Amino acid sequence: MSETLQLNARARASAAEESRSSVIARTAVIMDAFSTGQPRWLLNELTEYTGLPRSTVFRLITQLVEVGWLTRDEDLQGYRLGGRIVALEERGTTNAQLRETAKPVLRELRDATGLCVQLAVLEPSGMTYYLDRVGALPGALARPSIGFRFPVENTSAGKAILAMMRPGAASDVVAKRERDSHVDLAWVRTELTAIRRNYGLASHVGGAGHRGVSSMGAAIIGPDGPIGALAISGVGALAPRCMSLVSGAAQRVSAELHPEWFAQRRRKSQANRQAA
Repeated sequence: MSETLQLNARARASAAEESRSSVIARTAVIMDAFSTGQPRWLLNELTEYTGLPRSTVFRLITQLVEVGWLTRDEDLQGYRLGGRIVALEERGTTNAQLRETAKPVLRELRDATGLCVQLAVLEPSGMTYYLDRVGALPGALARPSIGFRFPVENTSAGKAILAMMRPGAASDVVAKRERDSHVDLAWVRTELTAIRRNYGLASHVGGAGHRGVSSMGAAIIGPDGPIGALAISGVGALAPRCMSLVSGAAQRVSAELHPEWFAQRRRKSQANRQAA
């Protein structure tokens, strides 16, 4: 390639990079408007606020609506934050609070069992997402799990959460996993029934793709259903005493997150047992 062609190529690349940066910067200015405390903006208001050409603002907010970052308020003829951004904010806040609350419980469970302890949530995609971990599996099995995602059917934490969801919602998640994986997961539905009969305690062998690794998980329950799950993992069979330890740890996190609701739930459970 001649020196002239090389210079032209570099110039085009630089111009393209500058163009991308410009689009991102302009989009950021528009999104900044929604952090000022004003929840709804008209097109003219956004144009005035950003100082950008009206045509540019309209083009960018149309694209933001298409990807779910903004939504059009048909009644008031304005724009507000879309479901994708709202869900991201709520999920981030909830996960951060869950991780902070569960941290000491994870350590206590690790000390009591000597095993690897994990905190996970279930994403709408049907993937188990690991928020935190204390301890590790030995040697080559000590694969980091924080930030990793695994199919719900392959994790005890995910199945524990799934079992405590409303049956219809759980069926929807399983159906999505079947579509995505092209695998019949009828066995998962059967296992969920068994988990519910086992007071919500789930187990799995070969967790996260490791042969010989056993895991046990229990859901962390809140007023609106399962929030996440605690799980322990170890090589070989897990001791029976681990069942009550995992279940108790999950309940402690629930009690810390929602003390009034948890106390009321416990009183109701005790009253039902006495009545029986």
